[in-house]
Amino acid sequence: MCLTCNPYCGRCHPPRKHRPMRCPHCGKMNDYDAGEGVDGTCAACGGTLPKRRTQPTVRCKWTGQFCSAPCGRARELPPDGVVRECADRVPPVDAREFVKTLRHGPNDV
Repeated sequence: MCLTCNPYCGRCHPPRKHRPMRCPHCGKMNDYDAGEGVDGTCAACGGTLPKRRTQPTVRCKWTGQFCSAPCGRARELPPDGVVRECADRVPPVDAREFVKTLRHGPNDV
């Protein structure tokens, strides 16, 4: 557990904030949490922003369940081998969207 929580970190829970995106045309930072750039265009100049990276859906080793917003614990086994519950788990929306997010087989993390 961290002493201070960085909202962009994502180590012990999914990131609470999205990193701002710099416009390649005018250089302005678009803050997604403030509603800027959500439609893919810059709030200042209207230029097209680069696509945001998304995390794939994985089977979390900490909980043993699929998660659409995995944190750093998704790659760790619990020290005593007993799976835990996760209050921040985001279940996959539906099967079609879930399959699109897989990079590997369903058992790979």
